[in-house]
Amino acid sequence: MFPPRLNPDSPLAKSVSLGAADTLKLQLTTIDSKKAKRPHQAFLTLTDPTTGVEESFIFTVKESGKAKVDLVRNEYKSLCAHS
Repeated sequence: MFPPRLNPDSPLAKSVSLGAADTLKLQLTTIDSKKAKRPHQAFLTLTDPTTGVEESFIFTVKESGKAKVDLVRNEYKSLCAHS
């Protein structure tokens, strides 16, 4: 299934691999009780499955609940050190 459903309590079922020139773009709508809502904070946490190193990135969220984060490789390079 693509795009995969995100669950705050578990990782993605399948890892996402990115190359040196790739950009990770994630867009979503935050909801509360089936209504779009802007949260106080929203983060994306990436975890290296080999080392367990985690790095979090802040979403830009509009009043409508629409959120996005765009990451280029140098922003999450600590997670890619072993590749």
